Amino acid sequence: MAAFDKASIFRESCYDCRFNGLSRAGDITIADFWGLGTQGLKFRYDVTKGVSLVLINTDKGREVVDKLGDCFIQERPLKEAIPLNHNLVGSSVLPDNREDIISAFNNPANSLTAINAKYNIENTDIKSRIRNELIKTGAFWFIKSIINKLRSL
Repeated sequence: MAAFDKASIFRESCYDCRFNGLSRAGDITIADFWGLGTQGLKFRYDVTKGVSLVLINTDKGREVVDKLGDCFIQERPLKEAIPLNHNLVGSSVLPDNREDIISAFNNPANSLTAINAKYNIENTDIKSRIRNELIKTGAFWFIKSIINKLRSL
């Protein structure tokens, strides 16, 4: 997951994507809404299981969304989504060592620990280690839920 988060293992087309930008080809764009509630406008609901970003790009897209049944939908300013969803407006940056990382993952002789040690993919700072331990114990999502509730006040 860390390699994905750092854009180290994307398809080559993701580094020169012809579909990014706010002028979209499809009727609807669906993505994860990273950073919801962090750009000034509070979001007062639990986001620990994720929240989808839905961009309505055409009248047909609006018709489809309007027909959705049991869904919670809240309109938000587009400018809120852009800072932490950079692929809306630009391609991912191609890491210099992407081919080496892909080869390392494809080599069954390599362990994840060895790949990480060689390419420093996963953060190993104290904050990341605490987070990983909390995830292992199951406490992370509970704590994150409390933090999200406090932020929404």
